[in-house]
Amino acid sequence: MKVYFSCSSSEIGKYKETYQDIEEAIRSLGHTITSDWLEKVVAKVEGGKSILKEMDPNKLRKEAISSIERSDVLIAEVSLASSSVGYQIAYALSLKKPVLCLYSTEFGEMKPPQVINANDSLLLYVKSYERSKLKEIIKKFFADAPQSRLIKFNFIISPEIENYLDWVMEIKRQSKSDYLRERVIKNIIREDKEYLNYVKSASKGK
Repeated sequence: MKVYFSCSSSEIGKYKETYQDIEEAIRSLGHTITSDWLEKVVAKVEGGKSILKEMDPNKLRKEAISSIERSDVLIAEVSLASSSVGYQIAYALSLKKPVLCLYSTEFGEMKPPQVINANDSLLLYVKSYERSKLKEIIKKFFADAPQSRLIKFNFIISPEIENYLDWVMEIKRQSKSDYLRERVIKNIIREDKEYLNYVKSASKGK
């Protein structure tokens, strides 16, 4: 599976080894991480540079959105409060992607954020962990997470359509593919009487 890993960058120098352990567990189970943002941020911190000064927040946000869209699942470390991590979790769930939220029993709040606890999505998994048990927990998540049945399909669009879909993603907080699938294609299917008749007659012939 392709995985986007999310965690707070506020104290990344202090907890980087735990975050790196999570990424290593993901890779050791045969999965791919879609963004190397953690390595870049750790390198900046270890070089004594400020994350805010050295990295463009808007660019990071766009890269995160793109990486989440390319991923099959999202794994988030939520021991420390982070609005960015919260947004990424919500965005992944809006795309119908399974999400694993991990919170440490050794640092941070030692309990999941209330906003995550209040989410009743069947795609959301919330687990406490000790560093020594990370791989075991992550392995179980991959075994339990439902597989996506969506089929990838590419098509060429005009600049006007691209501008509109960019606006949809920014204003409506919905991915381009999700918007087209849920708000456009499904409406076309519901209104296409010729196709509906075809489906009806095909089902009778079975």
